[in-house]
Amino acid sequence: MVQGIFQYNEICVALDLETTGLDPNVDEIIEIGAIKFKGDTVIDTFHSLVNPYKELSPFIMELTGIGQEQVDEAPPFASISLDLITFLGDHPIVGQNVFFDINFLAKNGIYKEVSYDTREMAAILMPQLREYSLAFLSSSLGLVNNEPHRALSDTKVTLETFNKLVQIASSMNEEILVELSILQAKAGNGLAGLFSRIRNSRPEITSQIDIDVSKENSPENFPAVGLHNDVVSDEIEFSVSDISELFIENGGLASTLQNYKYRSQQVAMAKSVTSALQSKQILIVEAGTGVGKSMAYLIPSIVLAMREGKRVIVSTNTINLQEQLINKDIPNILEALSRVDDSFLQFRFALLKGRDNYVCRRLFNNMRSSLTLSREDAKMACKILVWMQQTRSGDRSEVTIENHDLASWSRISSATSINCPYRDGAPCFLRDARETAEGSHLVVVNHALLLRDIIDGNGVIPEYDYLIIDEAHNLEGEATRQFGSSISRLSLDEYLSSINGQNGIIESIRSYLVESKSATSTMNIADEIVLEMESSYSRLRDNTEFFWDAVSNFLAKNDTGADSRQLTVRLNRENMSNREWHAVEVTHGNVDLALSVIENNLDRIYSRLELQIIEDETAAGVLEMKISNVWKSTRDVKEQLRSFMVKEQIDKVLWVSQGGNQANVVMNSAPIDVGGLLNTAMYSKKDSVVLTSATLAIQGNLEYIHNNLGLDSAEELILGSSFDYPNAVLLTIPTDMPQINAWDHQESLVKAIIDICQAVDGNTMVLFTSHASLRLARNGVKDKLKALGYQVLAQGVDGTPRQLMATFEANQRSLLLGTSSFWEGVDFQQGSLKALIIPRLPFNVPTDPIFAARSELVDNSFNDYALPLAAIRFRQGFGRLIRSEEDRGIVAILDRRILSRSYGKVFLESIPETAVAKVSLRQMPVEINRWLNTR
Repeated sequence: MVQGIFQYNEICVALDLETTGLDPNVDEIIEIGAIKFKGDTVIDTFHSLVNPYKELSPFIMELTGIGQEQVDEAPPFASISLDLITFLGDHPIVGQNVFFDINFLAKNGIYKEVSYDTREMAAILMPQLREYSLAFLSSSLGLVNNEPHRALSDTKVTLETFNKLVQIASSMNEEILVELSILQAKAGNGLAGLFSRIRNSRPEITSQIDIDVSKENSPENFPAVGLHNDVVSDEIEFSVSDISELFIENGGLASTLQNYKYRSQQVAMAKSVTSALQSKQILIVEAGTGVGKSMAYLIPSIVLAMREGKRVIVSTNTINLQEQLINKDIPNILEALSRVDDSFLQFRFALLKGRDNYVCRRLFNNMRSSLTLSREDAKMACKILVWMQQTRSGDRSEVTIENHDLASWSRISSATSINCPYRDGAPCFLRDARETAEGSHLVVVNHALLLRDIIDGNGVIPEYDYLIIDEAHNLEGEATRQFGSSISRLSLDEYLSSINGQNGIIESIRSYLVESKSATSTMNIADEIVLEMESSYSRLRDNTEFFWDAVSNFLAKNDTGADSRQLTVRLNRENMSNREWHAVEVTHGNVDLALSVIENNLDRIYSRLELQIIEDETAAGVLEMKISNVWKSTRDVKEQLRSFMVKEQIDKVLWVSQGGNQANVVMNSAPIDVGGLLNTAMYSKKDSVVLTSATLAIQGNLEYIHNNLGLDSAEELILGSSFDYPNAVLLTIPTDMPQINAWDHQESLVKAIIDICQAVDGNTMVLFTSHASLRLARNGVKDKLKALGYQVLAQGVDGTPRQLMATFEANQRSLLLGTSSFWEGVDFQQGSLKALIIPRLPFNVPTDPIFAARSELVDNSFNDYALPLAAIRFRQGFGRLIRSEEDRGIVAILDRRILSRSYGKVFLESIPETAVAKVSLRQMPVEINRWLNTR
């Protein structure tokens, strides 16, 4: 480590601009803040407002606090540009998202070549930080920004952030800094010089760390062992009949778990799960919130897995539940069990993820050794290099991979290491994870991996006997995605780039041939095939353009206009026989032929090249993997496109769509009935399957879930919540709420939201069924609530769901407007949510192709499909309010149909019994206050 505090001795200029918008082509600078500094010493400061000669939007004025009058009285940029140029000199620019500022300067004739982006530095040096916004980053480093979104204040905190990041870099060992500099230089990034200067100007390092990532961090703590070599059933004294004893008030769980409380529902579920596993049955359990269902299925699973030598797979839908099981529930259970029988100390469990979650060492080393890198790939290589010094799992969940990083991650993830010749030799994170799972009694996975493994032939998840499916209400949706398929114009463009883009297979083969010592005859043959591939690629590229143009024309001519947000056409015999679809078929034939030629070219290259895998020859092995991957992608693309050309597929629904991104056209297919697929591929092949969730029943009936998940002969159990809902929840329903299509509905909705938010003093969330209605409500409530001292947070506008939750929990005087992901799987801190508003009953859009196709399968599509689906969604939204025994609050249903339509009782009878107030809109906040004050 570095001795003492390192002082970086290069003069830099920290810069931040406030602008009228994000696009330098149409937007203008309105404020400049710059600080010239050297280490911790400030040399000079520059600050000025700028007249943009245009009107500021309300959003910009609210964000920055800069008013129209202030900029109208400010000087134009031209009058201060020379002073700014002089101030900047030839010093490097330091900024957060610095290219945003540099592009605006360039528009105004100021060009800077060297820059240091603090966001990029943080992504590299702090790979495990949750996010890299200036606010979060500076806070994580212990810094305070007193006036965010003002240029000079942001500049000051950017300067301080830069110095903190320099300190982190200066503490790294010699080899790391050298390689960081080299990798950044390959992308022509100014950070190359920064890392080099830090290395050359700091004191000597007292310790060094080996960075050979091909050897380091091998998981010796997770040996590949047989599942039950060291524990046999007759050694376990704990019997199945002892399971119930664990749950009693003075039992093993009470002595192990802090704040444990006996719940009769939990014991009933544990007994039923035990019986199902022993009797080889399928069991459906609805366990209301607070039952403690994870403990109820884990304990029988663990005991029977140990006693009978059978493996258990637990599948969940959300990361939150996976983390709870692995980090909390299973360790706590094992501690309790080991107190009565120490054999359970030998119980092993693991978390297993899909192959794209693990970094491939070989592909990573290949990226490191590339002669040139894109800026994105250089950042990813540096980020992973730093992370590699710490990780033992290689699991991407340990680092922050943002959306714009996904393309770079895909080039080094194990998803693209198919047919890896090193799987049985050198260290491999994916192999380690699989071997750990092979040596475990219980393995936790997610629904996507569970289903994908079944579809792909059971090659990832080790063989298992018992299957527990938690969050089972999500299984139908995930099965629809996994058994379905989708191909788009953009995804096909990505495939084309893998052929002849930067680092594409043609470039990779040519590079290998130049560097290879293969025989001349092999070289000549391979070179001929590459030339043929290039010609085939040109034809494929041109024909795909014609193909997508034909699909777009088909969409435009056949769309019914039912959905104003996008063009959508469900394929059927009639429209697949018209002239526009015939053009699609003709152009597809040309694409199919070109793909077949590419596939044949790759096959010939693979067989002709002398790819002898020898120790330390990474390039040959990586090329072999690349060829295999592209060959497989070619085959997959060809088969996918062919599947859309088949008419009258009675078991599938096919549709084509074109949404907000007009350049992207998507072809989709999905199974109409997933229940039969699940029964054949999964339930029938396991000794026992348990499906559970808090929201499965409709009016106390599980018939809907039986039918949709193909559970013909399952046992069932419905357990109510252990929470005291009548005293914890007031359900308020206004009796005079206008109908949804009434002229005064939106005005009444906005007023009701404001009234409820005031009545509970913030802590309010509104769940919408569409982004359009969310934005409309936001426009109506934001200014009025801001004037009353409340902040309004809107999904898709004010941050990511995780950011919105953190902000909401930190400020009680908040209104959160959410849709989609906020309806389920969201748990707020105790007391953070006091009011939940549902403006509209969550019925599906009737024009959705999957919904429409499945509706056609039942006699009464509304009562037998649309209504149950909406009721389950309604229950999930309702469940966001009460997550613990201490929670209490109000739920407001602002959809008049819940009272005026006969089906309203289905929704009301599907949620726990609560206190109810059916009052006028005017009386509603009064009733809410009365109820809160009497509790």
